[in-house]
Amino acid sequence: MRAQSQSKMAVPMITRRLRTIKLSVHTLQISYSAATSAPMARTRTRLEVSKARKGTLALIGCGKMGFAMGINFLKAGYPLMVYDKYNNENTRRLEAEGASIVKDIRILGSQAQIIVTMLPNDEVLEIVSQDIVPTLSPGALHISCSTVAPSTSRALASVHAAKAVGYVGAPVFARPEGVEEKQAFFVMGGTDVRAMKAAKPVLLATGSDVFEFSRRDAGAGNVVKLCGNFLIASAIESIGEALALAENQGLNRVKVMSMLSDTIFDCLIYKG
Repeated sequence: MRAQSQSKMAVPMITRRLRTIKLSVHTLQISYSAATSAPMARTRTRLEVSKARKGTLALIGCGKMGFAMGINFLKAGYPLMVYDKYNNENTRRLEAEGASIVKDIRILGSQAQIIVTMLPNDEVLEIVSQDIVPTLSPGALHISCSTVAPSTSRALASVHAAKAVGYVGAPVFARPEGVEEKQAFFVMGGTDVRAMKAAKPVLLATGSDVFEFSRRDAGAGNVVKLCGNFLIASAIESIGEALALAENQGLNRVKVMSMLSDTIFDCLIYKG
């Protein structure tokens, strides 16, 4: 009876969570359909890949993920400038490793040809872009590794193209320790082939692979990132429900999960 009661109590909670997931997917579908229903213009910039590869790189956003990326950029030999409005501790740690701290974000454009942003949300990315785009020279490159809406990347790609600046949406699948070990996977979309080619060696300096999904849609990588996050959330939900069932039936949930994650679910998401 107790197990039945707990199962009944869990049903409304599961329903609410699934409804939230469905709404997120519906919003994503609308955003993606609107973007792909009309032909997308092919933008071109004057990127010179051979010169940009080891040119001065600016990193904006030095949280846990950004810090790990910054360390890898330095190890790869990039002259690195760093900016973070709030995380002074991590910028100082990067400075100790050889980076230069920039106090005014608006001067980055005049000193760096490659900008990498690792920011917490759409609003911050949009604000930062408003600050840096007017200062960037034609042929510069902005690589956004933030998890943002596909529509945000598409809009920013147009803003950058108007200044002959390349924009690539390349969100990342990894935890900070994974980035540190160069085990990150980047999913990339853009509208400028040369910008995407220039972005790849930069991303490989801090990751294990780069997957290109579109040369006509700067938000394509963000779509893949949302798909991955949906699957991760679904896995977490299903693990919780499965282990609740095991525990309600008198089994040791740690032992059950250990067996499952070592056999038929032997992958990072299920291993935690």
